[in-house]
Amino acid sequence: MFTTLYTLILPQYRPKGWTLWHFSARLTYNYWRKGGYQVGSEDYRWNVIKDYTGAPVFFLFNITLLFLVTTPAYIMLVASKGLGDTEALTDVVFSRTIGLVIFIAYLADNQQWYYYEARNQYRKTAKVPPGYHQEDLDRGFNTTGMFAWSRHPNFAAEQTVWVLVYAWGAYITRGLINWTVAGPLCYLLLFQGSTWLTELLSSKKYPDYAEYRKRVGRFLPKLPGGPPGDFSDLRKAKD
Repeated sequence: MFTTLYTLILPQYRPKGWTLWHFSARLTYNYWRKGGYQVGSEDYRWNVIKDYTGAPVFFLFNITLLFLVTTPAYIMLVASKGLGDTEALTDVVFSRTIGLVIFIAYLADNQQWYYYEARNQYRKTAKVPPGYHQEDLDRGFNTTGMFAWSRHPNFAAEQTVWVLVYAWGAYITRGLINWTVAGPLCYLLLFQGSTWLTELLSSKKYPDYAEYRKRVGRFLPKLPGGPPGDFSDLRKAKD
């Protein structure tokens, strides 16, 4: 807590502190509203992974990953001690850019959250909530908004944040590569694996997911010219 206040008070730390605080707040809030902090709550993918690795290995993996992921922010804050009580222009550029990416992640989180809220309400009442189409809710997974362009826009944004945090620290230390590169690299590898597992489970659960993968890129949008990612062409054909 005192470290967080320290980074928010001193001018040379303030952009970094606020940026990291906003990112942490977004993750904490999104996990909280999903019920993640309830006793016994756990990500649905973890049990699948633990079945393969075993609980001890899985625990050590998480602890190691959490340590590595924080190292770019640590070296960035340590290196900032010699910058004086000023905010560099690069701090402003990096902090604003990361802030924009966090905002994109927040929008994606909300779009996903409101879709599943509408889907669950529809399944309970058999009534389509305003602003949604029955076909989209019957499909079972979100293909609207950002998810019409990227299958995982929130994942893409989160990876971008940690790459930018590393780049920020690398710029401050005047070195393109330093030992903390292991953090974002491991995080990127984790997202490749977790995304693969997420889509494997989704493909088994939702019949239309295979078609969705053909229409929409995993993280980045596909080149224009293909069928729309929101399946609006099928809806128009029915009309």
